[in-house]
Parts: sequence; structure tokens; C-alpha cells
Amino acid sequence: MSDKEELKKMKIWIIMSKIKIIIIDDERLARKELVFLLKDIQGVVVQGEADNIKDAIELIAAKNPDLILLDIQLSRENGFDLLKILPANIKVICVTAYPEYAQKAFEENATDFLLKPVDPKRLKSALKSIMGNAFEKFPDYPWSLCSRNSVLYLLGGTRLQTIQ
Repeated sequence: MSDKEELKKMKIWIIMSKIKIIIIDDERLARKELVFLLKDIQGVVVQGEADNIKDAIELIAAKNPDLILLDIQLSRENGFDLLKILPANIKVICVTAYPEYAQKAFEENATDFLLKPVDPKRLKSALKSIMGNAFEKFPDYPWSLCSRNSVLYLLGGTRLQTIQ
């Protein structure tokens, strides 16, 4: 019996798997721009926003995001201070107007680095690197993921496909 048939037989349905995002930026308009850019991208959901590190820590604890879009230069604070204390399972894309922060962002284990104003194509590219093959194969498709025996399955509409 194939993995697909076994999965169907066992009635294990696919768990919705959207990348949960928190936006941290001290500029309200910058946060709103990111929300706007993300709203039409399938497979992501913005869980909340914060404008300082204290609120960000509380929001992260409450929401357990997969990804944080983090401004580096916050009012009287530095996004690197937050980046240093984040759990390793949370991916971070640094979003800033200062290109000189790029090297340090990667040294602090940022997943990607975007310059303001954010280019929508570049944002999609960064998300694609986090989402992996699912985003590439079905970029505009509502998708769901599950795994069984180290095999990743993708449900798109009514199709079930194994992702390599």
C-alpha cells in the first residue's frame, strides 16, 4: 500500500499549516505596509504586531510564531537584543532601512534580511526560502501540510502530493 493510500485509509487528514508571523517594528506605517504585503500571500497569517521588545516578548510567548519580521532600529532599543534571546525554532527576517546591519543579522542567525521599503518580490522570495518546496509548487494555492514517517504531504484543493 502506498503512503498516500495508507494516509487516506487511516483517515489522517491534513493539518492546516500556515506560517504564523509576528511583525515587530516601532513605526506603525512600516508594520501596516508589511501586513498589506502579506495579506495576499497564501500560507501565511499575521498573528500580531509589537512596537517594542517588551511587548514583542509577551506576544511571542502568547502566540508562539514560526516567523518574526523584525526591525533592527527600534525606538531606544535594538532588535538584535531580541534576536539573541529568541528560541532557535523561530525564524527571523530582519527588515530595516540600514544595509550596514546585514552582516550582523546573519551572524545572529537571522533567516533573511530585507531593506525598507520592502520589495514585494523580495519578501515572497524570503518566505519561499522558509516555506520550502510547498510555496514553489503551489505559490497561489491554499495549501496544507502534514508529515508521516518522514514523508511530507501537501494537500492542495483535492490533490494530495508527496513533497521531496
